[in-house]
Amino acid sequence: MSLVTFRPGENISTGDVVYVSVSGLARKANAVYSDQASAVGVATTPGTFGSSFRVDTDGVFALYSGLTPSDNQYVSILTSGGIVTYSGFVDELSLSFLSGAYLTVVGRAISTSGISIERTRPTFVSNTASRLFLESGTTIVGDAMLLEDGSFIDLETATP
Repeated sequence: MSLVTFRPGENISTGDVVYVSVSGLARKANAVYSDQASAVGVATTPGTFGSSFRVDTDGVFALYSGLTPSDNQYVSILTSGGIVTYSGFVDELSLSFLSGAYLTVVGRAISTSGISIERTRPTFVSNTASRLFLESGTTIVGDAMLLEDGSFIDLETATP
């Protein structure tokens, strides 16, 4: 076990996956941006702004629940500080409007409640999910738009 003390840049809960921001403060990791997906470890104690807390960077953290032994755990896209399985990562990515996200291993589940922390560098994964919007929708990002008459407009080839 390798414990490191950090100062939090936001409220951190025990079990949150954290990264170190450019200001040197630890924050909850997420897979949206490369720097925020660069996890340094898992918080073993809670931390509030202005205090300090401890992070396990290379050990076993055993306060989770519902894990499947031998599954890798990744930085979550939608839950800052959270972990997900690979299928959970893919599901989160397909539900988002992001062009992609950074797949980062935090560790491998060794029991239903514990992970062996084995961090990797973030790897960008493209989002191949298509989005379909109704003519009355207000969203401006997408691959195609479905009109009321049932026809489609391919937004990649449409001209203003």
